[in-house]
Amino acid sequence: MKVQEINRNINSKKAGRNKKHNKKRLLWLKFLLAIIAFLSALILLALSPLFNINRIDVEGNQHYKSEDIASAANIVIGSNGFKTIGNDVKSLLLLRDGKAEKNILDSHPYIKEVKVKFNLPDKILISIWERTPVCLVPYHGTYLILDREGYVLDASDNVDKNGLPQVKGFKFDRYELGKELKVDNPDKFDALFKVIDTVESSDKESSFKMAGIINYIDVSDLSKVYLLLDSRIMVNLGGLDDLNYKVTFLKQIYQMNLKKSDKGLLDFTMGKNPRFMPENEHGN
Repeated sequence: MKVQEINRNINSKKAGRNKKHNKKRLLWLKFLLAIIAFLSALILLALSPLFNINRIDVEGNQHYKSEDIASAANIVIGSNGFKTIGNDVKSLLLLRDGKAEKNILDSHPYIKEVKVKFNLPDKILISIWERTPVCLVPYHGTYLILDREGYVLDASDNVDKNGLPQVKGFKFDRYELGKELKVDNPDKFDALFKVIDTVESSDKESSFKMAGIINYIDVSDLSKVYLLLDSRIMVNLGGLDDLNYKVTFLKQIYQMNLKKSDKGLLDFTMGKNPRFMPENEHGN
């Protein structure tokens, strides 16, 4: 075969490969342009008045008014929903407004969790999960309202209005609304909530509700945890071992063995069975 023919064949193959390569590049370019056109159309549609916010609904709130929560979210009726939630890629993908959620949490201590979601095409739904107050902690003439996790929900000067037991024995320098109270000994929190949970569990299984007559819980000494019931019966639970038994026994004694006029100390630390000492006997 002549050299010229060989060169022609080589050049012909190269030209064929180049032609195929160029065709693939053209197809990819068309595909990329189609994607860009599609995304551009989506963006234009998303920013159209079709997705302007028409209403804000709030659900799950008990302590706060819906209008106050909506106001804290700082979302403007009539604004575009995608622009409102477009703080970051995650917010856009989840259709949630993380900035509004933070605004609500920071300004409303009773709220434990909040979800601000853009429900297409024109509604914002704010879902609220609130904290439940369980006790009061005295602090310089006022009372801090705490939830089950030790978070400070509010400060109140009216102990009777709240109907919650007081807590004695905590030592702390300061507090911040919406934050966990930092006390001298975290074990005191554990003891407090163990008592509250045990009483609550027992109350669910009986008609007599002891939680409503607990004036205070004293965790100053964890080897001698005290309760005051109905402003007249002091109870020394001792340590919190066998607490279910102690609470059950305590409820039985209070209902069946004590008169409404009785005042004194019921002591669980003086042997196998608790002993009741009338007020004049134990000197209080």
